Amino acid sequence: MRKILVVRKFDNFSRLLQKSGFEVVNCPTIETVTNQDLSDFEAKISSGKYDVVFLTSPKSAEIFSAKVSSFKGKIYVFGKKGFEKLKEKLSENPKTQFEPELYFDESANTVEEMLKKIPPDSLKHKKCLFVKGDKSLGVVKDFLKGITEVDETVVYTTKKISVDEQTKTLILHDLSAGRIRCACFFSPSGVEGFIENFGFTSLKHTKISAFGQTTADFLRQNGFQVDFVPSKTRLEDFALEIKNFLEKIETRELK
Repeated sequence: MRKILVVRKFDNFSRLLQKSGFEVVNCPTIETVTNQDLSDFEAKISSGKYDVVFLTSPKSAEIFSAKVSSFKGKIYVFGKKGFEKLKEKLSENPKTQFEPELYFDESANTVEEMLKKIPPDSLKHKKCLFVKGDKSLGVVKDFLKGITEVDETVVYTTKKISVDEQTKTLILHDLSAGRIRCACFFSPSGVEGFIENFGFTSLKHTKISAFGQTTADFLRQNGFQVDFVPSKTRLEDFALEIKNFLEKIETRELK
């Protein structure tokens, strides 16, 4: 039994699992949509008053990348995918002496871990902007309270997806029969969407993995047992680590 439920659309993560010999069932329960009205974001970036920008999701990094070349301050990025997107965008433009400074810490597994590694004195008296989604947690503003002032601008919306009945029936049948070895979750919103579509009890025969401690904590708060959390923040590493985790289980079962 080498079937994995990925609560996310097909991407390189699923491709790597397939390459490792797993059958992947993709079932996204949310989608992120860029806001049609980005006037607040554009006005804040164009104002030139911000010294620091925080980006904590691939979507916010993608949207900010359109403006990155005109920003002259420091950009703190959580997540390898967003960091690589910004680096790629900057490489498309001629270098200037006013090029923004990118900060990314691959060892940080949560936004809070990244923030803890930033010397507080380096942010004092700096004007900071958190570019976020409507469902983004307030960890940046909360963590930096008392250190510096943080403005926020919402640039995308997270919308839940209703899974079609045929797909839902097939997945529920596989889950109840124990044919799905593991379910992989990537965000609290994705967990919420899954619960709305499949209920709380559908995963009782399935291992549960969470990409990041925030998602793992949210699953636990909703009564789920989390069996695996990857040690790194790249999806490619998650694919490798979950492969090794499941193969160890298979080896034990064969003994």
